[in-house]
Amino acid sequence: MPQLPEVTGVLDWESAGNGWREFDLAWILRARQAFLNTPQERAAILQGYATHTTWHEPTLRWCEVLMYLHY
Repeated sequence: MPQLPEVTGVLDWESAGNGWREFDLAWILRARQAFLNTPQERAAILQGYATHTTWHEPTLRWCEVLMYLHY
C-alpha cells in the first residue's frame, strides 16, 4: 500500500482577501488564555510584523478597542 503524505498544517482561507492592515493586526494581537498575554509577546509580534510592513498606531489602537468590544 502506498504511503500517504503527512499533513503538516491547515490553511484557513475563509476571510482571505485584501483587508484592513490594522484590523488584521488587532485580531492577531488579541489576548488569549495561554499565550500573547504579556507586553513582551506583543512586542515580539509587532517587531516581526515590522520587518515586512508598517501600520498606523492610532488606527491599530482603535481596531483593538473594536476587537475587545466584539469578543
